[in-house]
Amino acid sequence: MEDPYYSGTSRRKVSQINYLHHYKVDVFIVVIDMQSQKLNNRFNEINTPLLVSMAYLCPSKCLQTFNVDEILKIASLYFNEFPEHDLGALRASLQNYIVDVRCNTSCFRLVV
Repeated sequence: MEDPYYSGTSRRKVSQINYLHHYKVDVFIVVIDMQSQKLNNRFNEINTPLLVSMAYLCPSKCLQTFNVDEILKIASLYFNEFPEHDLGALRASLQNYIVDVRCNTSCFRLVV
């Protein structure tokens, strides 16, 4: 990997770039940029907050990332299923749920 990299030019020209640098800069970063562009094209400003909020439902580490307010934001997007008066009851239910799950010892064996 420390050998000089020749980019199709004359081998007489001594290059300051080695194969490791070539793969890190010329290949790896280009591939990361392409993947980033693909993800940016798939997930716009409307989808991204929903996906971030869904991450709060991940059961790993005994729901340490569980956030009632973020889950209520998700529920408010579905106003047909969760009318305004049901969101208060949902808040209470979610708070009870998180207390019950964190007190349950089998939660600590949960692996995701």
